[in-house]
Amino acid sequence: MLSVHLFRQRNIIMTVNQVSKKLSFEDIHNDYDFVQFSENLKTMEKPPYIIFYDSSNLDIFLNHICNLEFIPNALSRLVAISFDTNAHMILQEKYPKVPSVVIDLDPIKDTLEETYENRRYIIYQLVLLTRTRICASLAIRGISFWAMQQDSLWIENFDSMQVEDRYPNEYMLFDTVGNEQLPEYDRMHGWICGSTFFVRGNPTTHQFFMQIDSFMRSHQSPDSSIMTYLCGHRNYRCHRLPRDAVRLAFPEKLKLLGQNTYAESIFTRLHYTYKHIFNVDRYNNKVFLTVHYTLI
Repeated sequence: MLSVHLFRQRNIIMTVNQVSKKLSFEDIHNDYDFVQFSENLKTMEKPPYIIFYDSSNLDIFLNHICNLEFIPNALSRLVAISFDTNAHMILQEKYPKVPSVVIDLDPIKDTLEETYENRRYIIYQLVLLTRTRICASLAIRGISFWAMQQDSLWIENFDSMQVEDRYPNEYMLFDTVGNEQLPEYDRMHGWICGSTFFVRGNPTTHQFFMQIDSFMRSHQSPDSSIMTYLCGHRNYRCHRLPRDAVRLAFPEKLKLLGQNTYAESIFTRLHYTYKHIFNVDRYNNKVFLTVHYTLI
């Protein structure tokens, strides 16, 4: 069984590496429409909120825009990058003032037959890898930005929070998995979620995303796991954002969830005690790279 799993893993890595060559970093970076889009971002007064989307989540994105319309200054910072032409055209028709560009992945998806083993996971990795290359391109152009998902729930005016200004010496800010009130997440304190993060455009952050690019083509790991691993290197100046917003937003729900019976085994506690005493991957940065191994 182990040999079969290793074969599947190797096939995924090789396929992702192969199909990603059809839309390289250089292809994205030098694309005329993307260059014009990037130049537009440079003119914005504040770092833009970039939403990555396609037809599968377009309705969620449109609903997200409707919500942002009621939040002062939120919509003026919103920009969009679509991974298929149809979704891009619909957004332009409904919200022509939202700066947008398309990086079409459909031609690459079409090269994979519907019956291809682990096709959906490969496409998932391709989308993340493409997002990584887009971030690298913006970073080397000196463009600072927020990357966000269309299913994000704003519990207050994110613009007025001025989060990026609170950490002027940090190059990147990342959201994290879970919250402090549920004990299941105690050992996941450093797990980067990857759905919301801020990047200061400079050569260091460009290198960070190019490193993610390289890892994703040689490991079966999502970008968020690799972000967590790379952020163990202090020169990247990563900062993990606190989870306070979630706790403040749903106190009663978290109170109920906190009444569970979760408890760590003695073996698990001894395991982490050993890791801390001998400084062996104390914060699980290497473990994060393996979190997707059981998905295939």
